[in-house]
Amino acid sequence: MNQALKTQAEEHGAEFVDTEALSVGHDVCAAVDQRYFEGVIPENPAAPLHPTAAGMAAIGDEIASIARSE
Repeated sequence: MNQALKTQAEEHGAEFVDTEALSVGHDVCAAVDQRYFEGVIPENPAAPLHPTAAGMAAIGDEIASIARSE
């Protein structure tokens, strides 16, 4: 997934923000309240294979941090 997102960012002149490191310990195998991404069968109010609310908050924080440093 990250490679597909990176390719699209490059093709459209956007900066790619790699979120893989953010998900360590927060993947689909983590406890429901610790997940940043849902599995095929969601247990949080998120679409399958998409970020949870906590995941979106973590991604937003990372993007904001990068934007502030530029």
